[in-house]
Amino acid sequence: MSTKRRLRTNGLHHIYNRGVIKSKIFKDPEDYVFFIYKMASLKRKYRMVLHAYCLMPNHFHLLLKDFQQKTIKFMQSLQCAYAKYFNHKYKQSGHLFEGRYNNKPIKDEMYFHQLENYIKNNPVKDGLVKDIKDWPYVYTNIPI
Repeated sequence: MSTKRRLRTNGLHHIYNRGVIKSKIFKDPEDYVFFIYKMASLKRKYRMVLHAYCLMPNHFHLLLKDFQQKTIKFMQSLQCAYAKYFNHKYKQSGHLFEGRYNNKPIKDEMYFHQLENYIKNNPVKDGLVKDIKDWPYVYTNIPI
């Protein structure tokens, strides 16, 4: 069975993934905090610009800019570190994520802004909160 080729391009990317069989990948606030902390440290290491993110109980979205074709290393490091943390904390083993991750390059400004709005409104759309200001695990450069 072949695997999807990962893009090795500079530029803007919409990265997303979810838990195996849509299971929760964040079970309590500490999990979200660990993921955000790890993401921030790896963002500095790989010189990424994070324009937006949204962490949901069973999936996440990232909108980032890659200047040095490091998206693959960034995502491998992030998902591996988080899966180790999660499996150790909850005393389980095996795959946490459904697959490696999905990566859609962003080619134009209009799509960029549509995607940024989609990402920031995900918790409202999924019924987790009535107002996006009530969801602490979302970040975007545009005003909420």
